[in-house]
Amino acid sequence: MAEVPNSTGAVTDPPARKPYSAGNLEMHCWGQSSIANVMLYFPIAMTNFLVIEYKFSPILIGWAFFIPRIFDGLLDPMIGHLSDITHTRWGRRRPFILGTSLLGSFLIVAIWWMSPDWGQWFVVHAPAGPPWLAQWWAARDWSQTAMFAWLAVCLTLLFTCYGTLEMTCNALGYELSDDYNVRTKVFAIYNFWYNLGNTALAFVWPLALALFASAIVGIRVISLGMAAIAIISALIVFFGTKERFAKANKTHVKIWPAIKATLRVKAFVVILLMGVSGNIIIGIWNAVAFYIAALYVFEGDYDKFNRLCGVGLTLISLVVSFLLMPTAARITRHIGKRRGIILCNALSLLNAIVLFLIARPGYQYLWFAWAALFIPINSIGGLFGSSLMPDICDIDELQSGERREALFSAVNTFFGKLLRSGMVLLSGYLVVMCGYDKELQSHQLPETLHTMIWVGFPALILGSAVGLVIACFMPLTPEYMAKVHAELEARRRSGQAQEGLAE
Repeated sequence: MAEVPNSTGAVTDPPARKPYSAGNLEMHCWGQSSIANVMLYFPIAMTNFLVIEYKFSPILIGWAFFIPRIFDGLLDPMIGHLSDITHTRWGRRRPFILGTSLLGSFLIVAIWWMSPDWGQWFVVHAPAGPPWLAQWWAARDWSQTAMFAWLAVCLTLLFTCYGTLEMTCNALGYELSDDYNVRTKVFAIYNFWYNLGNTALAFVWPLALALFASAIVGIRVISLGMAAIAIISALIVFFGTKERFAKANKTHVKIWPAIKATLRVKAFVVILLMGVSGNIIIGIWNAVAFYIAALYVFEGDYDKFNRLCGVGLTLISLVVSFLLMPTAARITRHIGKRRGIILCNALSLLNAIVLFLIARPGYQYLWFAWAALFIPINSIGGLFGSSLMPDICDIDELQSGERREALFSAVNTFFGKLLRSGMVLLSGYLVVMCGYDKELQSHQLPETLHTMIWVGFPALILGSAVGLVIACFMPLTPEYMAKVHAELEARRRSGQAQEGLAE
């Protein structure tokens, strides 16, 4: 992993100049692209809605989300590499952003038009033939089968759109600043717009219940509005954000050598390992967290749970993200990303331990208050992790002369999706193994909830501890990145960088 900059005269000879940073307006035009991202993610985030309102089997939900994630994960590196080497009059990223938003907007509406009544149609139209065949046909649970097929096809296409939009938006954001500290501000802006869009998700289920005859009818109507928002968001980033490195990578590089090059950057390997910890071990926690909170701590009171942990925590996250926009660069300057990531992981371990101690029936307000207390810590930790990715791309440029932001984003999401897809599949079986009965809905047996507690909390605590250990191996410091930027600037100004990299 040879990534230390050469200590040549080129590093110190050219006079230093202020690192490039895009203007605030351009940063916000890019940052609000996260709203399109949230809208496309909206059906993916509604697995509990599918279980409770559509009465989907948790196991079938696991398979319906597992298949698309695997397919999308395998496509990610290829699409990311394609974006890096694409040259159009609109740039490398923006055509992908607009195209996937248009197709994805259609899909976030289409998903909800599956119907639990489809099963009855299949029974009525039982095939002619021997009585045993008609009897077998009528005995099948065609509602689950038909909805599963529809959901699997729509999600496969939606995951592909969502993944492409996510990686190309990330790649576009990596170009917005060379400044080590301002890069955290860039992702603070993105995080604010993301939380603004995410606020809508907290209201979807309550609005569907409150304003319509049924939640299923409600979510169909609401999805039309969310599709329109996704298209508008994509148009804003398409017309409002410039591509700084639109002409980069004139020389075609094959995909496999490019992927291997990403794994030669030590900091990127650390990021991937932290993702492994988060997605596998803490993924077990995520499988049962909703049921522990809503059914055990909140004792099946969905309305109170949605108001506090849904709407309440989402609004607090929005306020925190708003306050971090003007302060993120200052926080990074005082703490540093490496030290900040280690500190936030240590506090996350403390959070996991305390949550276990306060997970008691009737402790709703204490649970809410503690979760609210840790929102700033989790937000800052997420910003540090996101803003490391442009630094990693700079190290890769120093080593290879290539700008492949989308490939780094794609490789990162590839491992994440591969692991998350396995965990989504496992979570369905895990919930059933804990004794969950979909017919009982909010009235699960006490034994089921206690089993979930003793499955979820050890995984959360262990995952937080492993994440803390891995974070200590992050090599990037402000001093190290200053040397990288100095040599890159010297290379660009001396004409050694490939065409298209210089501003």
